[in-house]
Amino acid sequence: MGNGLEVNAMRNFLCVLLICPLLACACDDDSNPTCEDLRDAAMRLECIERREGRNVGTTPIPPVVPRTYTVEYRVIGTARRARIIYASTIHGTTELTTGLPWFASFRTNNDRIFVSLYAKAEEIGTVRTQILVDGVLFREASTDGFFGTEIEVSGTFSHPDILSIQSQKK
Repeated sequence: MGNGLEVNAMRNFLCVLLICPLLACACDDDSNPTCEDLRDAAMRLECIERREGRNVGTTPIPPVVPRTYTVEYRVIGTARRARIIYASTIHGTTELTTGLPWFASFRTNNDRIFVSLYAKAEEIGTVRTQILVDGVLFREASTDGFFGTEIEVSGTFSHPDILSIQSQKK
C-alpha cells in the first residue's frame, strides 16, 4: 500500500513539474495569460486595450463646457425717473437714480446665482421691475402709480431652474 501512495505522489509531483513550465510560457511578466493566447477575438481586443491603458467597453465622455447665461435687469413704466438698486452674488450691489426705461445685463457661467432688483418711482407713475434669464422672465413686480411706492424682486436660480426657464422659452 505504501508503494501505491508513493506512485500517486510521484505522479502528482511529475504532473506539477510538467504543468508549471507550460503555464509560465502562457503568461506575461504579471503572471497573467498574454493577450495573444486568448482564443476569443473580443476578449483578446479587450486585453490589449487594458494593457495599453485605454478605457475598455466605455463610451468616451466629452469634456464639460461651461454654459453661459445672460441675466437682464429691466425697469420700465410711466414714471420718468426711478431710484434703482440691483445686485447679484457675482457683481455685488449697484445703486443709481436714472430715467426710465432702464436696462442692464451681464453674462455668467455660474450654475447658481442670487439676483435682486429694487425700484422706487421718483415721481407719480407706474414702475415695473423684471429679471430675465436668457430672455425668459424669471421675476417680475409692478407698482400702482403712487409716488414713492417701492418694489423689489429677487431670487436664486440654479441649473435646474435655468433648464425649466429655457423650456418655457421654446
